[in-house]
Amino acid sequence: MNVIATELGYLRPDWMTVEYGGCSALSHFPQSKQELLLLDCPVSKDEPAVLYPSNYAQIVLQELGFTAFNSVHARKFPHYKNHRTEPRTQVYAGWLRARMLAKRRNRDAVAVREQLRHSGVSYYLFALQLNGDFQIRDHSPFASIYEAIETVIASFAQKAPEGTLLLLKSHPLEYRFKI
Repeated sequence: MNVIATELGYLRPDWMTVEYGGCSALSHFPQSKQELLLLDCPVSKDEPAVLYPSNYAQIVLQELGFTAFNSVHARKFPHYKNHRTEPRTQVYAGWLRARMLAKRRNRDAVAVREQLRHSGVSYYLFALQLNGDFQIRDHSPFASIYEAIETVIASFAQKAPEGTLLLLKSHPLEYRFKI
């Protein structure tokens, strides 16, 4: 079976990466700067502005369309399994709750950023993936994002320089964490 994997923003915002065989651990993308420099390919100008902005409503509508399409065509693909680790109803209810709390969460996040910016304290940022993301499930040593978080926190507590902080940033579509 031939697999063609796509990933949005893998290398740069607004860019789609298309790879035969898979991405992440299955990627054929060069692993070193030297390998990249040997490639003979044109380089485009880097655009500082987001070329294809999206918003939460657009993401939700696309997801609902995807769910509707899968429901209508489910009999044609009896062995199809969704990548999500939890029922869609749970995800959608979580998204609704997260949207109701979004203003407060954003205000809290801005306050934390400002406090860190003015404190002069050094910190490390851990940008979280969704729990069901294949980056975690199939291409990492962790069974879940929770296991990754526990490992990183334990390692940070043992090895981080004195006086530094660990900042966890939840994925924009994550509804379980309040970080």
